Amino acid sequence: AVKDFETILAMPETPVRARALVQLGNAHVRLAEALNATGDTSGAAVEFEHALDSYENPEASGPGLDQNNHAAEGVYLDTLEDVADAQLAGAAKTPDNWTQRRMLSKALGALDQILARDPKRAVALKRDAETRSLLVGNITDAGRQKLEEGRKTMAAGKFKSAYVPMRDANDLANEAMNINPDDSRAKAFLAD
Repeated sequence: AVKDFETILAMPETPVRARALVQLGNAHVRLAEALNATGDTSGAAVEFEHALDSYENPEASGPGLDQNNHAAEGVYLDTLEDVADAQLAGAAKTPDNWTQRRMLSKALGALDQILARDPKRAVALKRDAETRSLLVGNITDAGRQKLEEGRKTMAAGKFKSAYVPMRDANDLANEAMNINPDDSRAKAFLAD
């Protein structure tokens, strides 16, 4: 169905284009629901996003458009919360700092999408603050290791070899500041 509706939308001006956008959105919702049923919340979130793109297209019109858009947005935000929760749970289970940072970044991405659509969503606001704090902690831990490696290399007189770990430490300090410029750990690490 998605391919058929996309074919209609690719045609030059057609009288059914506005309704095809709504039906394309509906098809993406059905795909999202199927993916959610299998536990693929990330895939479901992508399909809900496609549905909302169709519903929110200025050319879209037809019966049920507003109702479908509102319903899809609510389920989309709930699905993004599930994605963030899964990433946070995964990050808590792994001892590897790099993997934790990657998972926390994905959780933060989902939370950012939620807050872009609903800036007052209390659960997302709380999780966003917690995730930013965890991520800054992980980034500064990794950065401090790089900083120490660079300092030891410089102390051994290998200044050229110290460049890469010192550059990496600086990049991580800037990344931590971008995540939360008010975090005292990020500020202290950048100063170091």
